[in-house]
Amino acid sequence: MRLKLILTLTICACAIIAVGCARSAATTTGTAEGEEGQELIAGIPLAANFRITDIPIPAEFEFDRDNSFVFQNSMIDVGRIRYNGKQDITDVAQFYLDEMPRYNWTLVSVSELRTITLYFEKEDKSCQVLLMPKVRGTLVDISFFPKAAEQVPAY
Repeated sequence: MRLKLILTLTICACAIIAVGCARSAATTTGTAEGEEGQELIAGIPLAANFRITDIPIPAEFEFDRDNSFVFQNSMIDVGRIRYNGKQDITDVAQFYLDEMPRYNWTLVSVSELRTITLYFEKEDKSCQVLLMPKVRGTLVDISFFPKAAEQVPAY
């Protein structure tokens, strides 16, 4: 009886250790070394290049030229770009929450119902990232424009 108890406890302990090791391997596979020596957990990878240099795009998302518009010159940077991909909407939202700060964007607000809307700002620019679920994947619609000048209310 005592031998069965010891054997059962040993098997349970081995199972718990095996599950812990499997989870540890899953979270460290594909990690990258951060700028300050921090280990980053890999999510959706970045695209090799993106249309707007300070707005990251998830890898394997296709640019929708027919529904995009960009105007840039030395004085203004404005546009709307659209991408389609097969990643889940929550994974794409997490991608933007993780990646935008690396390009000096600050999260201003998040709204979520069926779609997810993320608002970001930086010193002179604003950005809205609208994520819409599709049957298989996510539609990413990004609008960027100059930041509105702050106005003091007149009383």
